[in-house]
Amino acid sequence: AELANQYNKDVFAYPGNVGQEFSKGCNQLILNQKAHLLLNGNAFLKWMEWEEKKTPQKEIQRSIFIELTSEEKLVVETVSKGALHIDVISSKSKIPISKINILLFNLEMNGVISSLPGKMYKLI
Repeated sequence: AELANQYNKDVFAYPGNVGQEFSKGCNQLILNQKAHLLLNGNAFLKWMEWEEKKTPQKEIQRSIFIELTSEEKLVVETVSKGALHIDVISSKSKIPISKINILLFNLEMNGVISSLPGKMYKLI
């Protein structure tokens, strides 16, 4: 601890019971201000500035007037009845699955639909 302090490094100590033989070293470091007092792991994270900073997620802002192609309109109409699997969307709209993937991606990027687990899609 003395060597670390000479090199201006942070030293931390967890306090122990006052009467315990093995707690004297940590308590003495804290008393002589040679170590920072730690009460739990969160105090260490805060001291090191390693706390997880929660940033609010940005919501997808939809345009008021989104111009959709005729195929995109067909997909939106199909999905408007509820969440559907990509294969069902393809069969109901009679659009090949390769084209549906592109259409669904574009609609998702425009904030019109959202993807769900299991290749399901729903209207936002």
